[in-house]
Amino acid sequence: MKFKKKIIAALVVMGPCLIGQAQANTVPVDFFSSIVESACEPEITTGGLNGTNTISLDSFAVADAKAAPEGKIGTPVEFTIGPRLDGSCGSATEVTYMVDGNTYGANNGVLVNTDSSGPQNVGVSLTVGGKDVVNQGSQHDANKATITFEASLYKIGAKDEEVAPGVVSSQATFEVAYK
Repeated sequence: MKFKKKIIAALVVMGPCLIGQAQANTVPVDFFSSIVESACEPEITTGGLNGTNTISLDSFAVADAKAAPEGKIGTPVEFTIGPRLDGSCGSATEVTYMVDGNTYGANNGVLVNTDSSGPQNVGVSLTVGGKDVVNQGSQHDANKATITFEASLYKIGAKDEEVAPGVVSSQATFEVAYK
């Protein structure tokens, strides 16, 4: 009789577990991480100022923009992205970077104007050494850890094509890794 009570008690305890297992669902879980030598935040430098992520380009008159042919207009602005100067990056000597953004065309590298009140045929050209870098995939420089970019206003369209007045605002995402 004692043996019978133990079996019944075991079935009563295990019963809910067996029922719960019959109704089990699966959930896929993805994990992502990376192991880095040290935490190294990039720093933007322009005009001797560190730590700002807004690059100001020259204002341009509507008549001058209209008279310009398709291409860069105004004075280009150079800025650099490199390892922080506070020493937190150790002695980085090379960089791999990628620049992504919404462009007017798949291969022209001109960032669209995201301000709907401004001209929709003027964007921002972003180059390194005269070559487009937006949406061009991963770039690597084994000789330096700081990259100098050049940003310029860029007119899309022929000479004498109308250009509306307003704000030109574009964004790009820079992904950098130092070694």
